[in-house]
Amino acid sequence: FLQLQIDSASRLGLKQIVTDSLPGDFPEDLPIRKLDAGERKKILQTMNEVTEFRIEVRPEQIYAIRLPQSPAAPTQPLQEPLVRDAVLQDAQGIWEIINHYALHGEMLPRSLPYIQRNIRNYSVVDWQGKVAGCAALQVVWNDLAEVASVGILEELHGRGIGRKLLDHVIQKAKRLKLPKLFALTRQVAFFERMGFRQIPKETLPPKIWKDCMHCTKFMGCDEVAVVLEI
Repeated sequence: FLQLQIDSASRLGLKQIVTDSLPGDFPEDLPIRKLDAGERKKILQTMNEVTEFRIEVRPEQIYAIRLPQSPAAPTQPLQEPLVRDAVLQDAQGIWEIINHYALHGEMLPRSLPYIQRNIRNYSVVDWQGKVAGCAALQVVWNDLAEVASVGILEELHGRGIGRKLLDHVIQKAKRLKLPKLFALTRQVAFFERMGFRQIPKETLPPKIWKDCMHCTKFMGCDEVAVVLEI
């Protein structure tokens, strides 16, 4: 079991692990040291803070094992982010981005099955082989669609990727011959730079509030409605 932990941690790029395994179980080729009382106390406290279960270990014998480090891979040129329509394999990455922002109150959360069922609605930013951004185009009326769940990884902010992503969604709406798009957002200036204009939220059809009713900020919503005529 200890060897499985070592192998898994090495694949993740970790530099060391701690264990209360007996010394006879340790691999002979790795540096090992016994933690002092202060280190043991700190580790036990941290372990029990991050789980709902009480973790029982042998506190008098906690050891740190230094893991072997793989040689650095040759530096590869960074791939330029690509904006494209989503495919089913993107669902997990979309879910992670949406719910990252949902935890900060910036988006409504979505379940993975919901995203999988509605994958045709999504566009993504494909960067270094992972989903680094997403946006959804949701038809809500015969002449109206919502731009929703727009977000990209923080490390790509300031590179014009958000503009490319939103433009991709707008072009998708044009191909569907949708005459009007709207969004509810706090990033008003960003949408205005893309041609949207502010409108009173009360002018939107009642149907669009179905999702909003599940938002914790519904009664005190600070988002602004913006619209784009295509």
